[in-house]
Amino acid sequence: MPVSIFSLTDRGDIFAGAALTMILVAAMLVLLLGLERITKRATGAWRTLRQAGWRSMM
Repeated sequence: MPVSIFSLTDRGDIFAGAALTMILVAAMLVLLLGLERITKRATGAWRTLRQAGWRSMM
């Protein structure tokens, strides 16, 4: 996608390049928020296991 943005702006199609840039920014934001949510869930589950004494059972 970044190559498409470069090629559009290089050819003078600034508005299409800007629109594609905003789509890329929105997609990255959604991806990063999703990864953050998954990480928080995994961290919370690990804390719950540690508080329950999961390691002491081994």
